Amino acid sequence: MGESARPPEEFSVLLHQAQAGCQESLNQLLSRVRDWMKRMAQRRLPEFLRDQDSVSDIVQESLVDVGRAFPRFQGTGAKQFYAWLRTIITHNAADYLKTRDRRPETFSAALDHGAPLPEPSDEHPSPNAELTRRETLARLLAKLHNLKPRDQQILRMRIHQGLTFQKMAESLNMTTDGARRAFVAALSKLRGRMGEDNSPSP
Repeated sequence: MGESARPPEEFSVLLHQAQAGCQESLNQLLSRVRDWMKRMAQRRLPEFLRDQDSVSDIVQESLVDVGRAFPRFQGTGAKQFYAWLRTIITHNAADYLKTRDRRPETFSAALDHGAPLPEPSDEHPSPNAELTRRETLARLLAKLHNLKPRDQQILRMRIHQGLTFQKMAESLNMTTDGARRAFVAALSKLRGRMGEDNSPSP
């Protein structure tokens, strides 16, 4: 249910009561927007991280932040309240991505789902974690260059640029299903190239 689906008068009453110090009104307000907050959190995560635990962590952290910062909220209506919530969720989703472990399987998950590869954290990762990340990216990019230009283009559009299959189809002048099949085929070739590195030497 979107923002506009909430009865504006009732929502405004709850908001004003909460701003006047009524904790019960604030609780009702947050209960009403919880599902919307989940959808916002999902949209701010790459597809391979949109599991229930990840979304719940971001929403829970956002609810805590809302409760702590609400006395300083100066908005007067639903539109401003939702915009304020969106800012908090966006910030917490970004923090979640920054602090998430950069394990090798994270890169495999990104490839499996065609999602953009995670960027390095703004924090200071351990030397081993950063080395593993760089080695994995180096292997990926090296093998990508061994593919045909068309396959490289398709993989870069989906993995690096994060384009949807619909957007890819428009750019490549093909159907959405065709773009999906082309991506799967190119990804299979890339996995094959990467698998060659793990094959035992004769």
